[in-house]
Amino acid sequence: MHLQSLTFRSTLPPARLDKARRGLAVELAQVSGLSEALFVTDTGTGEIGVILAWRDAGALRAFETGPSYVPVSSALGAMEAPEVELLDVSNFLEGPEGALRGNAIGSVRFRSGHTVEKLQELSAATMGDYAEMPGLCRVYRVAEARTGRVGGVYVWAGEEYREANLGSATVAKIPEAYAVEGEVEIRRLRIDSAMSDY
Repeated sequence: MHLQSLTFRSTLPPARLDKARRGLAVELAQVSGLSEALFVTDTGTGEIGVILAWRDAGALRAFETGPSYVPVSSALGAMEAPEVELLDVSNFLEGPEGALRGNAIGSVRFRSGHTVEKLQELSAATMGDYAEMPGLCRVYRVAEARTGRVGGVYVWAGEEYREANLGSATVAKIPEAYAVEGEVEIRRLRIDSAMSDY
């Protein structure tokens, strides 16, 4: 599984942006290998984006090079080339609210001094901590080969659950537990709509 995250500023006013998202969702629903598209807003920067969940790297490549390609960011009025992250999903978990699409995301990234093997061991060992976490929809533990950053994308039923998690001892221990080099980047995203809504 892979997540592709595109972040950018849009020239479209809210009503036109909503319409553009609906139209794009209908087009993306026809793409083979794409399981979900979340249309999000970064509440810290005001940037918007799309998180695409791909079955595998082959499905993503087929989309980008095939006849069904849709220029996602330009369809939503991007003012400039988007910031793009291609994330390998090493561990995935559906939480107690897995049937919901979710309304809030906590996105965590950092560089670690641990080996890949050690990171995989830590990730697998801690996934169970989230299995019964209130308000949790899904957890994707991710790595970005281009930058060497690792972390997680946590989808929550509401902002209150996300904030409870981000303020927890578990998150506070990330720098020590994962031998973080530099800062831990945390983005708070609002899910405005999803491909599965339409």
